[in-house]
Amino acid sequence: MLLRTWVGRLDASDEHGDDLCFATLEPQLVVNNPEPYNSGTRLSTCRTATMLKPQYSLAHHVCLEILFVLTYTIRPSYRKHGFVAVALPALYALCFTKLTGATPGAFIDMGLGARLGQILLFSSNDFLLHNAQQEYRAIGDTRDIPSAPFLTRLRWAIQVWANPRGIGWTHEAKGLPPKTKETSRARFIKDLVVELVLWMAAYDVNKWILRQSPYYTQGQKLEGWQSLWRLSACGYAFNIIIKLGIQRSQLALICSCLGVTEPRDWPQTFGSLKYTYSLATFWGYVIAFHSDLL
Repeated sequence: MLLRTWVGRLDASDEHGDDLCFATLEPQLVVNNPEPYNSGTRLSTCRTATMLKPQYSLAHHVCLEILFVLTYTIRPSYRKHGFVAVALPALYALCFTKLTGATPGAFIDMGLGARLGQILLFSSNDFLLHNAQQEYRAIGDTRDIPSAPFLTRLRWAIQVWANPRGIGWTHEAKGLPPKTKETSRARFIKDLVVELVLWMAAYDVNKWILRQSPYYTQGQKLEGWQSLWRLSACGYAFNIIIKLGIQRSQLALICSCLGVTEPRDWPQTFGSLKYTYSLATFWGYVIAFHSDLL
């Protein structure tokens, strides 16, 4: 049977010797070939395309974040133009640049990619679906932001940018965990220190359990009761939860010590486990940090 297909052929005549180059695709006739698709060639081609993309850097991302904040300050009649100004560089960075190697750590690179997606979602919501300057207000704020001076709009824009869940604002996300009860700043700081110590202890214990797993130390198949060590894989999920709790405690502690926020501005990152009776309540109330994306 004659099977017409596209077969990738690497051009070995690259003047740089061992450097990879783009694969040239040519239509060829394959007769009774059990493996007409060369996955290795395809993988090499994809890697080459990624290598040739311009490198995205942390400096580029900082400039994009500044542009994102400044877009909030433009007059409401031009907010759609502002969306284009933010969305185009964000899309270009996602599709046509290499995020790997943008920072010293691979997880930070993934965070930059996730943040680019967030910028697209927030900008489309705030500039296309809503009129942020007219709708977003801190509770009790009666200022007319669209007609306010630039510096006033800039301070307001920074507050909106730094508060994605809209805590204490008219657009506050629904389903947030209970807010911190009214307490003094000194008591709140003390509670944060204790909370941070507990999170750090939980982090060390979790990492110790992961290191004890025979699946990682012996490198062989386990049977019988030792198979229960498979449950240690849950430690990776706990690791994410613990790190988010540490970050929340650290930021709350710094901002509270500097006096820039109040205790009521810091609800817990996660809700109570009593809401795990359905998938909707689990994602809406327990894993409430996902409301940053909404």
